[in-house]
Amino acid sequence: DVTAQFATPVDLQAYPLYCTVVAYLTDLSTIRKRLDNGFYRRLSSLMWEVRYIEHNARAFNEPGSPIVKSAKHVSDLLLHFIKDSSCTDILTLHNARKKDEPEEESEEEHEEDREAPSTSTGRLRDYRTIIPTPMDLGTVRERLREDTYHDPVDFCKDVRLIFSNAKAYTPNKKSRIYGMTLRLSALFEEHIRGIVSEYKSALRYHERRERA
Repeated sequence: DVTAQFATPVDLQAYPLYCTVVAYLTDLSTIRKRLDNGFYRRLSSLMWEVRYIEHNARAFNEPGSPIVKSAKHVSDLLLHFIKDSSCTDILTLHNARKKDEPEEESEEEHEEDREAPSTSTGRLRDYRTIIPTPMDLGTVRERLREDTYHDPVDFCKDVRLIFSNAKAYTPNKKSRIYGMTLRLSALFEEHIRGIVSEYKSALRYHERRERA
């Protein structure tokens, strides 16, 4: 079912960063409830919210990914159904649109694409020349497991290095990576602030005790 991924609200426990990337959350069940309750006073308001199915999918997922393609199909289908008063069977419309869509590339074509060097792969080859000290969340996780960090400040240095590297390698402030880096960085600082504050307070307390 092409609508299954958009039928209910996104599970924010499974995807906690979703609400930091997507400003206006919506889904098909929410739209259905609002229709039942007479929430939309104008047809344009309903169409505006339907468009956010695709908009949100594009904001959170990789361009050209299956979920983005599905979101576009669902949004286009619903918009056509809303605007065309003569259309009474959305399933028939869905089947007709599927027939008109171009066929997916064959598996052999996908294999050729994977073997050919892509633009992103080419860009990553220069990563070490731009970023002198690489860092990633996997390395941070391993260091946490191995109890490598002396204190929360050391931990913060590595995590902040991830964000500074991302912004240095993708300096375009209009890019999605740059925007997500800023949001994730802000989320991290919000959660780590109290931990670092308590740690520094404890240090000051012990220093006063030693001087006394």
